[in-house]
Amino acid sequence: MVSTGTALFLLTLALPAADTADDCAGYLAPRKDAFAGVTLRPLFMVAENGPSCFSAFQSTAERFARCTGAVVDTSALSVGDCDSGSEKLRVEAVLDIGTSSSSGQQLYDLYVVKPTWISEQAEYGLLHDLSAYIRGDTALDFQHTFRSVRAWLSQYQYGLEGSLTIFMPFDLDLNALVVQRPELLRSGGHAVPETWDELASLAELYNDPDGTGRQYGVCGLCYGFRFSLLWTVLASYSQTKGTSEGFYFDAATMEPLLGGETFRLASEIWLRLMKAGPGDCMETLGPPPSWQNRCVFLVEVPLLAGHGSGAFEVHKPPGSTRVRATAKGAVADCDDELCPHASMGVNRATYYPTGGWGIAVRSGLDAATAEAATSLAATMHHESQWWTDYMIEPIRRKDVNLDAFARPENGGGWTNGTFAAFQDAFWFSAEDDRNMAMDLRIARSGEYMSAADEAVRMVIKGKLPLEQLGGEITQKWNTLTAGVGYLKQSRIYRNSLHLPPLTKVQLCATFRVEMDAEDPARCKEADVDQASLVIVIAVLGSLMGVAMLFSAARAAYYSYRRAQQHRKRRELDMKLRIEDAIQTTKTLNFPMNLVRGPDFVGAGKMVQHETLRGQGKLLVIDWLHEAYSVATERPIVFFSHQWTAFGEPDHTNKQFEMMCTSLRTICEKQDWNLEAVLVWADFSSIPQVHRGLQGLAIRSLPAYAKAASAFVVVAPTVPHNDLPGQLCDEDTYRRRVWCRAEQLCHSLRNGTRDMWVANDTACLPMEKNWFDDHARFVFNGEATCCRLQHKGQLLCDREALVLPILGLFGELYAGKNIPGERQRLWDDVKGHQGKMFPEAFTFTFCSEKGGNNGKEGTTTSETRVLFGELMGKMEELIDTDAAVREQLVGSSTQGVTGRDSVTPVHGAAVLGAQAELC
Repeated sequence: MVSTGTALFLLTLALPAADTADDCAGYLAPRKDAFAGVTLRPLFMVAENGPSCFSAFQSTAERFARCTGAVVDTSALSVGDCDSGSEKLRVEAVLDIGTSSSSGQQLYDLYVVKPTWISEQAEYGLLHDLSAYIRGDTALDFQHTFRSVRAWLSQYQYGLEGSLTIFMPFDLDLNALVVQRPELLRSGGHAVPETWDELASLAELYNDPDGTGRQYGVCGLCYGFRFSLLWTVLASYSQTKGTSEGFYFDAATMEPLLGGETFRLASEIWLRLMKAGPGDCMETLGPPPSWQNRCVFLVEVPLLAGHGSGAFEVHKPPGSTRVRATAKGAVADCDDELCPHASMGVNRATYYPTGGWGIAVRSGLDAATAEAATSLAATMHHESQWWTDYMIEPIRRKDVNLDAFARPENGGGWTNGTFAAFQDAFWFSAEDDRNMAMDLRIARSGEYMSAADEAVRMVIKGKLPLEQLGGEITQKWNTLTAGVGYLKQSRIYRNSLHLPPLTKVQLCATFRVEMDAEDPARCKEADVDQASLVIVIAVLGSLMGVAMLFSAARAAYYSYRRAQQHRKRRELDMKLRIEDAIQTTKTLNFPMNLVRGPDFVGAGKMVQHETLRGQGKLLVIDWLHEAYSVATERPIVFFSHQWTAFGEPDHTNKQFEMMCTSLRTICEKQDWNLEAVLVWADFSSIPQVHRGLQGLAIRSLPAYAKAASAFVVVAPTVPHNDLPGQLCDEDTYRRRVWCRAEQLCHSLRNGTRDMWVANDTACLPMEKNWFDDHARFVFNGEATCCRLQHKGQLLCDREALVLPILGLFGELYAGKNIPGERQRLWDDVKGHQGKMFPEAFTFTFCSEKGGNNGKEGTTTSETRVLFGELMGKMEELIDTDAAVREQLVGSSTQGVTGRDSVTPVHGAAVLGAQAELC
């Protein structure tokens, strides 16, 4: 999310360099040449066309390098534009730092980020704790930073062990009420609204009074996500006891707090505000200030300059007199007990959309690099003089003074009255509001907010009734939480709210497990029949001595408990794996990376993913709905081939040449233009260096395949470079595990009619039996990892494919009774389930050469589970859970319905003559 203030900040031109003589005066003076020889690699954004998105950071980093002797690489991350580029920056930062389940690339040392992006990284020790540096640097004066920033945005509570400072801020985002036309209120005899209901009534009154469309009653924050105004309203209805209460989830159960009378009241107010303004301003109005000067009220981050007249006023955000009283969402009037932070019966909760920009430092750096990275972050914080550098919201108390606000670069026009109103509002929100409402800080928070954004958009478009909004978001969030893990998310959410860890008693209650009456610190196994166990012990007692009875009974009891616990763990694991499999059909675990047709052809050979990424020649699609949207506008050609050498995909370049021939053939047959074509090929589109990222991309294969407009098997006859006498051709292609998997993923989604085969001479439509005889039996194919006996690998490639193919099976099974293509595909599969989805396989492992005696490692074999009971459990879930069934049916048809009804236009008529191919 990009605030108004931040939006202008992102467009700020780089500051001119200071005079060299005074360049290192002030805060950097004691650090003269302190970091000579240290190289720092910060991650921030620059726009592809135009000024740097973080020019002030770049300017500070360059001066830091001059003064301290450090080498600072300011090449940064290239993005199309700064507003939309923040999501690309978030993805890049998370991939580089890593998560609890995936190692990071670790290409950078420090990151310009939002605090909402990095909670999981803080929880798992992936970020450097800045606390010691802050305590030791008295010149930093961090204690004069606003309380909300210092105590909440910068800190992450780590259980009972204390807080970690993992974020050094230089910008602050908080939502306030901006009155742009105060003369209207005065002439109408209206006071500044204290509650959301009052604001809605005034906004309705002032919305377009002359019918010209030149005036809106109210405008909400419209950067990045549509839900910000909804959360701003909901916070004051739902959170009353202080910031630690939170308003998204029950902190113990992770059940979303989006139901009952509370959410109904807040969402109705939100919709009134939307209707009294421009509505979906993200899609209809373009970026501000094209529309914002027409709004009587603004509910957003208070931009301190640029609102037009210079006579605007900033006030505290409105609140509510009716608030949530129970976990179920029942409401009651505010009183001293229910609303301890209320003023005159109005409960306020200032909402912080993402919190603002700042810097985080990666853990695991050597001491000198960590010290230098932290010092650069501190320099940025210390010198973020908003009124000269950034035009963004202040982060320190001393910055809120009339002298700064009266300067011409802030628009001028600030009077004692307007400044006093702002100071009161800002001081309340940033320093005194003990009930401030933070943006969501959990693992994969971006996916949660995207799910909410989509639901909100459906309401705005009239495609979802308002009364179903809370339930729609709740369902999406529950699915996401199940995929991440309730306990994991609860821990991160609680720590972000500075709540203590759940006790064992609370954990038992959370997961609805009965407590052991004799030992409240231990959860009782819910399905252990204690009465039956007593009878068994009594029978044993009549036959055995007391000593033997005690020993046998104890052994029997613990054996039974272990068996039950093992069964429970196995069932829980299967449940989570099924949920993860379903997620692969709906989300991208790793962005879809596509190469533009001319770039692919012009390279003259297949180019590695990491090289193309560094050259900026990848079109990166982060969200699944974006992939579907792209596929309706531009054709995506999916190339599937076998590697012809162990270390490179195409040592003779013959496969690449056939790919070019295929592009020519398909473009001619489909009337496509090469300029519009996008190419997916494994070597270019999937990470080759980082195994963790590669695994995430593999789990996204079904989603990639779903968007493909054409699937091409590339199998000319080529000698294998490392296996003398062996040819790579159609026959060997058919036998490869990965080749079969790619074919299966595409065909189970789209059928075989868009599939092609490119051999030595031509690219022709695939014959049905070409596919049926081989591709469906993925796990009976050959894999290089198996031939090499998994040296250095803990998992077989077959195991990596289980979840995406299980997800595809779920889609197919859910739609088996739908007449047409879905039913036909199911009929083709149902008679081959045992062979297509084997329960187990033999894993052979050879340890590396070496050890104490220097001898060859040993080779061992073991039987490992592949699908096991997962197929039956998936069928059972789909048969008994209508919501899951509908979800999977929707996933299987979303984005591909155009193939059955309308031939998409892929720009052939617009882009001109077809470009020259190979």
